[in-house]
Amino acid sequence: MTQEEKDKVIQDLNWRNCKMGCDIHCYIEHQKNNQWEYIKYLDINRSYQLFAILANVRNFDNKIIPISPAKGLPKNISQTTKVKAEDWGRDAHSHSCLTLFEILNAKTSEQSDYLMKTIVPQLLKIDSDWHKTRIVFWFDN
Repeated sequence: MTQEEKDKVIQDLNWRNCKMGCDIHCYIEHQKNNQWEYIKYLDINRSYQLFAILANVRNFDNKIIPISPAKGLPKNISQTTKVKAEDWGRDAHSHSCLTLFEILNAKTSEQSDYLMKTIVPQLLKIDSDWHKTRIVFWFDN
């Protein structure tokens, strides 16, 4: 194999590694009048540390103690978020949800700067009752 052919293979592998992987789909919900309603989609960049903290996803070597293992979609999910989840079908995995209370009282082994500096402040703006604001999320490959 020539050096040019080797470089092409390496370039191709690098491209594939950048494009493939696990991503999160995350939605904020708020409880009002005993019903959960969709608030907004959170655009979260790929972070396997964050994924491991949230739901034990991509927790290579199990070095991170997660807030919670994936719990599945909540039974009282908002209709909008439910439709979004159903659209992913079998391509989605590790569905879960966490209230702001669960996030702030977690006994995880690590904290994510992104979680504490970006996600949590958005949740705090919605309601002072930490049990009435949550994120509902799942992952794809």
